[in-house]
Amino acid sequence: QTCALPIWNRLLAGNIADPRLGSHILMGVVLGMILRSFFLWRHYWLFDRGGAPDNGNVYVLAGIRTLTSSTSDVALRAIISGAVIFFLLTGLRALLRYDWLAALVAGTLLMLQEGGFRHSPNLFLDTPLYIATYTILGFALLRMGLVPAIVAIFTINLTGNIPASTEFTYRFN
Repeated sequence: QTCALPIWNRLLAGNIADPRLGSHILMGVVLGMILRSFFLWRHYWLFDRGGAPDNGNVYVLAGIRTLTSSTSDVALRAIISGAVIFFLLTGLRALLRYDWLAALVAGTLLMLQEGGFRHSPNLFLDTPLYIATYTILGFALLRMGLVPAIVAIFTINLTGNIPASTEFTYRFN
């Protein structure tokens, strides 16, 4: 049985075992991890130059309730962010007529509304990072669809909540 439904319709219909849906979810996770690695390099670079380490969300270690609450909050924010990027790109695409230009303008506009960006002491590093991240997410949304973009946003934000150290060496006594 072949079905010509878009991927997000398959998800909403409950066809979780659909291989095309699985491939789009996997593309979103891979894209999210690639984009997250940019932020990890940023944190490592800032830490190496004397900045404070990024501890993530240590409240998720308090128990299953806080972990579930944090994860569902990240999922809800990913869905909302994906919808915002979608509607922004739809309008910009109608105005600008070029996908890459619409993604670049959307990336710039979304970078300007980013909360952590406005208070960052490292604007020379954060400006291109956020513009590139949002532009890549916008272009992925235009080319791959809504499901991979939402999954990528979810992956970026969920892995950003993981408390981790920048010290990866372990010494056995």
